[in-house]
Amino acid sequence: MQFLGESVLISVIALILSLGVTQLLLPLFNSLSGKHLILDISQSLFVIEILCITIVVGLVSGSYPSFFLSSFTPNTVLQGKFRSGPTGALIRKGLVLVQFTVSGIFIIGTLVVNRQMNFIQNKNLGFDKERILVIPLGDPRARQIYLTCKQQLLEIPDVISVTAALTVPGGLINNVIIEPEGRPEGEEVMIDQILVDHDFISTFRINLLKGRDFSLGFPADTMTAFIINESAVSYLGWDDQPFGKRIKIGDWKQGKVIGVVENFHTKSLHQRIEPLLLHIATNPDSYHYFIIRIGERNIEKTIEVIEERWYRVYPQDPFVYSFLSQDFDSLYRHEELRGRIFTSFSFLAIFIACLGLFGLASYTAEVRTKEIGIRKVFGATIISVILRLSREFTWLIVIANIIAWPVAYFIMKNWLKNFAYRTGIPLWIYVLAYGISSVIALLTVSFQSFRAAGRNPADSLRYE
Repeated sequence: MQFLGESVLISVIALILSLGVTQLLLPLFNSLSGKHLILDISQSLFVIEILCITIVVGLVSGSYPSFFLSSFTPNTVLQGKFRSGPTGALIRKGLVLVQFTVSGIFIIGTLVVNRQMNFIQNKNLGFDKERILVIPLGDPRARQIYLTCKQQLLEIPDVISVTAALTVPGGLINNVIIEPEGRPEGEEVMIDQILVDHDFISTFRINLLKGRDFSLGFPADTMTAFIINESAVSYLGWDDQPFGKRIKIGDWKQGKVIGVVENFHTKSLHQRIEPLLLHIATNPDSYHYFIIRIGERNIEKTIEVIEERWYRVYPQDPFVYSFLSQDFDSLYRHEELRGRIFTSFSFLAIFIACLGLFGLASYTAEVRTKEIGIRKVFGATIISVILRLSREFTWLIVIANIIAWPVAYFIMKNWLKNFAYRTGIPLWIYVLAYGISSVIALLTVSFQSFRAAGRNPADSLRYE
């Protein structure tokens, strides 16, 4: 009862401290996770739950020492015949092994998540997303006179190009049902589409592989011209010659393919590039976004001038804009938060593992005090003693990593399946994870080993 009582008391003290620390760190955690959590200890159910958990933790953690130590007879203990058997050593090492296995999994997970995020940020999207301003055209009246605003904006020296579209890459892409040439009459095919202005391809700097772009020099382009991407060429079976192939959209538009663009991402990298159809909107009301490419210099000043020109044409409409690069990056907000959480929990798991290893190293150094003293009397150096004490812990780290590697591989491989375009998990990630855990473990053990090895042998052997 004494041992169990002490264990529960320590758990209760830890609970009180953890509530205070949680209250202090909760704003940081909310910022890290994107959540809005609060700690409300006025709820009776919450108080009962944490008290029950605390008592259970105290009883479970104190059960082994209480029942194990209280089972010895006074005669055995007082005669000095008590020795910690192999069972206790296995439990202690097993706990450290589990802690470092979890740490290894978190380290590998953190490295893989960060590698995938770097892959996303550096992958060629098929268009240039930098320095593109996106302005929503919410008012139908604003859409009808967008050409007036476009001319006003093109007069600004640092505005490179201006276009309009139904949507932008990273936004909601609509589907359309078409009747492509070469299919049985009446057979319809669903395909992604973006209704665009004439300068859409040049503004986004999308690579035109074959054919020509939409042009004001061809007035019929508004009703009879289509541009498709590489995926659409394969999807429609036009690999031999896509130019001149006819496409019909219901009863309101039909024409021919005038160009093929390189595949570019209209959605996040979670999804594959789908077949895409670009064509000019027949009605300005279909343009929901202004897209403006600006120069590298005087960005803030350029935006101020754009705002001034905007209010010339739309005095009643607010000037609201965003950068396409930021909008596109926000598609991976969940992954970014996951990366932060992985990193934070990796540090936490490593810290807890080091506490366990520190305790095990302290215990080992204590029970081997006489051995260390004898070895030093016979000429052992501090370095040799440290290496001998650290040897068994080194094997723990090796075994922990052997267990962690396949588990981490399975978890992260399944996570990467969420991305149609993803990086791999190279061998160096596992080696680096092992190196990190080994260095941290070695530093933890070396501290205690150095203290034990540095003692005076006379003090170590005095009790004999």
